[in-house]
Amino acid sequence: MKIRTGFVSNSSSSSFCLYGAKISHSEDEKIYNLLKRKDDPDEVDCVIEYLWDMDKNISAVDDSEGYECYYVGIYPESQDDNQKHIEWKQEIETFLMEKLKGVKMDIGWHEGIIYN
Repeated sequence: MKIRTGFVSNSSSSSFCLYGAKISHSEDEKIYNLLKRKDDPDEVDCVIEYLWDMDKNISAVDDSEGYECYYVGIYPESQDDNQKHIEWKQEIETFLMEKLKGVKMDIGWHEGIIYN
């Protein structure tokens, strides 16, 4: 039996870990209004585009377990080596609360699996 210890390229899933906001799809209308969009775009794409214009480290992930929510945040590897961890987290929290004002979100560490 062969045991793989490296990267498996044919995997149908991948994991993520980011610090940021978990946003329920029930908040989509608030987000559309915030973004001044009247159409029905892919909400993750429009949120990420809006936030990415202000911070190039921002990422978004759809919840693969039923697509009831999505995550917007920053991966830990983007933290500056000279920055204290608590300062990094506070910067992200302030950024998200400022840019997504009025949107209910759970801010913290989020991890999960994305099924392809």
